[in-house]
Amino acid sequence: MQERLAREHEGTGRINKRESSIIDAALVVLADGRPRTYSEIFSEAVTHKIVGASANEKTWYNSLQGYIQRRFAEGRQALIVQDVDRRFRLNHPADDWPAPRPPLPAARKIANAEKLSAALHATARGVDPAAFEVAVCDAFTGLGYAAKHLGGHAAPDGYIDAPLGQLGYRAMLECKTSHDSDIRGPYAAEAAKYVDDYGAQFSALVVPSFGGDVLLARELQTHHVSAWEVRDLTALLEAGSNPLEMRPLFEAGYVEGRIRDLLWEREHGRPKRVAVICDILLATASAAQSTALGSPKDAPLLDEDAAMLTVDSALVAQGAHIPCTRDDVRAAFAHLCDPLVGLAVPIESGRGIVVCAPQSITS
Repeated sequence: MQERLAREHEGTGRINKRESSIIDAALVVLADGRPRTYSEIFSEAVTHKIVGASANEKTWYNSLQGYIQRRFAEGRQALIVQDVDRRFRLNHPADDWPAPRPPLPAARKIANAEKLSAALHATARGVDPAAFEVAVCDAFTGLGYAAKHLGGHAAPDGYIDAPLGQLGYRAMLECKTSHDSDIRGPYAAEAAKYVDDYGAQFSALVVPSFGGDVLLARELQTHHVSAWEVRDLTALLEAGSNPLEMRPLFEAGYVEGRIRDLLWEREHGRPKRVAVICDILLATASAAQSTALGSPKDAPLLDEDAAMLTVDSALVAQGAHIPCTRDDVRAAFAHLCDPLVGLAVPIESGRGIVVCAPQSITS
């Protein structure tokens, strides 16, 4: 889902149809996080029938490079970047770890996400600005915010509150409709106008779509405004996002890149790393504890250092080259020893753990 939603965020700008199909294909091939040469991307795209066998490989390098350069010139993040070794990868940290067993829990489903998204699309390019303002407020409500529509003369279009207790925050909303073109006007100052009056921490400019306006990109930083397109909100609705993980999206600038980061973190970030570490530790601890039957005092202690060595060795054996971190191992220990999980218990004053539900024991 991550690469599909990420592609939906992409403004078309000056991209042509052929280049667009190349970017689409590259996103699918690079979705596993591994870098590749343009030739490898092309070969895999043909092998998996993402593109036809008649496609011209020679155009791929220039198309990928041109796309990256254009996005940089527009002040916006590219979905794909090129490393110093000239290989291409998704614009995220590399992830060559195996998949966790079992898969990570699925994100929550927003029951009326399709209806909310349809309302955004129907009103964004209509003739009733107030209807779009209401649709935006409703979308944020679906995402878990308390939204208030205001509108009218000399007033903000609305604001949203994140009901997170001491972690709560407020963002002002400024909504702009457009009949048939991208928004290019410098509206950042208008979006930030009521922040102090309403005690808000953030301001957001919500539009159907943005053009490649370098001036707007600068103004967003100057006035500390986040820039949202309709496709950004619809992607978050489909992903089942929430106010806590969305807070970083309200920092100044275009939110599209941060949404990609959010989705990447879900699938390839710390939750995955901790889950994989738990898988490895459960398997290796079971084997180690089984060898010490009858002489428990001679059993090795699975502490943080031993766990890090064990995990890194297992990762290398599975073709991964990115090591684990002590913080992630500690998080795995805490998860396994959680009373609601109950797969391990701490010993030696918390220095190590013992797996209390070994995967296999032979007598």
